[in-house]
Amino acid sequence: MLLLGSFASGTADAVSDIDLFLIAYEGRFEQAWARRTEWHVTGAIVDWDESEGEPRSVAGHRWLTPDLVLVESII
Repeated sequence: MLLLGSFASGTADAVSDIDLFLIAYEGRFEQAWARRTEWHVTGAIVDWDESEGEPRSVAGHRWLTPDLVLVESII
């Protein structure tokens, strides 16, 4: 997992989101995708996915934490 954006560069402020880039082993995307909600360690008010086409090899998963922090991940 890589942290990107303002948190990674040390410039985050009160309205910054968290940008994550998660890398799965070759051929293991579907297994990683199936476990995507395990990252909601503090819970989620709402979550949603974005992906295109089949078979998938890249997709986005986002959620809003109870503290109103947007977390965006690309797997």
